[in-house]
Amino acid sequence: MKQKNLKDLEYYFAEKFDTALFPVLAEHYLLNGDYERAHKVCKIGLEHHPNSLEGQFIEARIFMMEGDLIKTEKILKQIIKMDFNYYNAYIHLADVQEQLGRASNTLRKLYKIILKMDSQNQRALDQLEEIENKEKHKEKFITTLPKEKSSKRGSLDHELLALSISPEIATFTLVTVLKDQRLYERALEVIAVMSKKPGVDIERVSKEREKLEKLLKKQRGKR
Repeated sequence: MKQKNLKDLEYYFAEKFDTALFPVLAEHYLLNGDYERAHKVCKIGLEHHPNSLEGQFIEARIFMMEGDLIKTEKILKQIIKMDFNYYNAYIHLADVQEQLGRASNTLRKLYKIILKMDSQNQRALDQLEEIENKEKHKEKFITTLPKEKSSKRGSLDHELLALSISPEIATFTLVTVLKDQRLYERALEVIAVMSKKPGVDIERVSKEREKLEKLLKKQRGKR
């Protein structure tokens, strides 16, 4: 964007906050590393045009550049709900969810959607192949494990008594294992540790806590 055109757009935006052209100005600030101004333009523009997909997409890109992947993911998902064919939202969402370490099934579905829209997308092809190879290796590894007799539910609880639930082992996987064994109190202890971990998906933690509290209440009611 030429400097004269930029100045004209800045003046125009200052006089007409409800212009639908706000994503253009916001993107300019974004590309120049002026995230504060980019955020301000998006905030004002989206107040007048809340359904602006381009405005939301620029906002997601700003958060992504700032390293706030949780907010980025949330906005991109919202864009896709509004427009299932928003190709660039899928591309950026795949990048974000890779960095967030989302489940293989989640990424697999995402890459398959991308390939339906662009069958030649090399990154999607490569990542999908990598996921499939990992799954095959995992299945092969599991089949080689020696079979053990099923243990009582209480044995897992006993094992955890000997362990300190550190942030390293406090994961959604552990929560799922405990939930499957109906050790809801233990699972809530893990959730409590997870809620203090940096970079954790707070929204998912809250939802999981709510589910566990309901299950625990129901379990205690049967006693």
